Amino acid sequence: MIKSKFSVTGFWLMTIVAIFFLYQLIALLTKHYFNIDIFNLGDIKTYEAHFLIILSSTAFLLFGLIVTFAANVIYIDTFNKTISIKNVITQKYKQYSFHELDGYFDSIQRNGYASYKIVMINKNGKRVIKISSFYYSNYVDLKEGLDNLPYLGNE
Repeated sequence: MIKSKFSVTGFWLMTIVAIFFLYQLIALLTKHYFNIDIFNLGDIKTYEAHFLIILSSTAFLLFGLIVTFAANVIYIDTFNKTISIKNVITQKYKQYSFHELDGYFDSIQRNGYASYKIVMINKNGKRVIKISSFYYSNYVDLKEGLDNLPYLGNE
């Protein structure tokens, strides 16, 4: 059985950034509305505080959603020929048998400054599982566990 491992540069970095924006949001709210300093923000005008609160809230929601949807632990059982996915945060669990899946294809995910390899697993023509080298440090092991699935090419 192959179990996914979260990547330091992917999942954990996104988690730390989300926590940072949450901390900043709490500090701004307590400073502006309750006049309690968690850390020294100096004198902030009302419009600056509102702008920073909106900015921090938006950033926290963005990174929080990314972390929530990316927090999947993938188990590939090559003996029983199954793939299981469990979200660490929502505890949502799905299991697929190799015989019910169409196959997998390779692709490249491009961010502003880097490219990452991904594997997309299809079921009935729809993408049901995404395995990215950005989020998983053992991407190669996970991909090798899919050898019993039909290869659908590059996209």
